[in-house]
Amino acid sequence: MSHSWFQNLEKELDEKLADFLQANRYQNSLLIQQDKEDLYQTLKLKQQKLQEKAEGKRKALLALANDVDQWTGRATHAKKAGAKSLACRADDHVKKLMNKGRAIWKELDGIGKEFKEAQKLILDLTKQSEIPRPNLEQEWAKFETEEELDQLKRRSGLNN
Repeated sequence: MSHSWFQNLEKELDEKLADFLQANRYQNSLLIQQDKEDLYQTLKLKQQKLQEKAEGKRKALLALANDVDQWTGRATHAKKAGAKSLACRADDHVKKLMNKGRAIWKELDGIGKEFKEAQKLILDLTKQSEIPRPNLEQEWAKFETEEELDQLKRRSGLNN
């Protein structure tokens, strides 16, 4: 037997759901709307997590910038004092810190791109979910105008 009983059950349930949704179009549209709302919430949560992650990266960059500044000063001080070996080691450390900073910038750029992708998907979902509804005031004014027009037609005998 190539399918397990669980796979068969899952297939049967999927078929029953598809039949139900085919017979009940309104329920199908509700399900689709719920899926969109779930996706929207997931994307908003992802954006929140990306913002938190980006904030962490920004803090790391600030701390790293402070370290680079300190070690650059130490390297300069060592050079002035004639401690060339120590100055070289400090310069090497600054280079490592700078490389680490570049890597963090690259990660931050990736986070920004992910955030923009999520934002675009949210915008697309929002546009899909918007159903233009006429303003109630506009509908009421149109209704009254049509009633007045019908009354005028009746009075003038144009409705015969």
